[in-house]
Amino acid sequence: MSYFIKAYLVLLFSLSLFAGEKRESLPSWIYTTQQYKYFGLSIANNHIKGKHYQENVARSRAKRKIILLFEKDGLSYKTKKEYLSHFKEKKHIDRNKKVYILVYIDNENL
Repeated sequence: MSYFIKAYLVLLFSLSLFAGEKRESLPSWIYTTQQYKYFGLSIANNHIKGKHYQENVARSRAKRKIILLFEKDGLSYKTKKEYLSHFKEKKHIDRNKKVYILVYIDNENL
């Protein structure tokens, strides 16, 4: 019986250590992406090929999401090409080395 009590106390102690950690706050633009008509938000975890590869993976995923929105709206080729020149990007790397990339088009450029 004392084994279970010791295990319970160790578990309780370890949980209290994790509760004391301060959670990292993410930038506000991650939560306000809905303000853009065309946007792609993507996250990429740490990659064995390096930081630049990881960023390119996230960037290509985000661009793919925007292209899918273009297809959904049935935009013409000329309009798509024009919109591609207006892409803007925001990037954030958290302490766990996750990369958050937002690729978007300002509503002013539509």
